[in-house]
Amino acid sequence: MEDWNKAGKIAAEALDYGKSLIKVDASILEVIKKIEEKIIKEKGGLAFPVNVSINNIAAHHTADFNDQDLLKNGDLVKLDVGVNVNGAIGDNALTVDLGDRARIDVLALTNDPNFVPSGIP
Repeated sequence: MEDWNKAGKIAAEALDYGKSLIKVDASILEVIKKIEEKIIKEKGGLAFPVNVSINNIAAHHTADFNDQDLLKNGDLVKLDVGVNVNGAIGDNALTVDLGDRARIDVLALTNDPNFVPSGIP
């Protein structure tokens, strides 16, 4: 139980830290590197590479070693962080809207598979 608690605590701290890094003009690769460094500094292991998925990529995307992409105004950014402590996994995620559009109606989105909010690429 101690390992589960530690993994969850580190994952929560890493997610919160990552949220603070998600800004317009931030390098996606640098955001990933900084979050992974924090996990390791806190004595956790990576359960999987930190995922930063943008816009129409729903989840589970991570930048490759040569990625030069920057976050842009209007991006919908999904951050997924997983920490491993002796086989115990802490996994959490969040979404950051870097745009000035109205919030997506999540309930409508989850209940209607054909729902496409206007103004989102």
